[in-house]
Amino acid sequence: MIICMGYIRFGDGVIKQLRAAMERQLLVTRAEDGCEHYSYSVDVLDPDLLLINERWRDDASMMVHVETAQSSEFATLVEPLIKEISVKAYENGKVRTLIGT
Repeated sequence: MIICMGYIRFGDGVIKQLRAAMERQLLVTRAEDGCEHYSYSVDVLDPDLLLINERWRDDASMMVHVETAQSSEFATLVEPLIKEISVKAYENGKVRTLIGT
């Protein structure tokens, strides 16, 4: 099992603007083979901080997800709007950075 956790910091009000795109990304990803959990949430004290939580059956299914057309389209949409990002994968006591710091 791979657990991914991280955050994306956006500018003021951007998360609200991205809501429909985030909903599509969640629905498509949750239906992917190997996806056991996939969610976004907004920090209660910081409305511009999107928290990311994922759980994958294995590394292979996570990598297939990263390479899907939907993930690529979503990344193209959000990348120009990101102020800061960090996503890490946790497996068997090991941590690796997937994106950012």
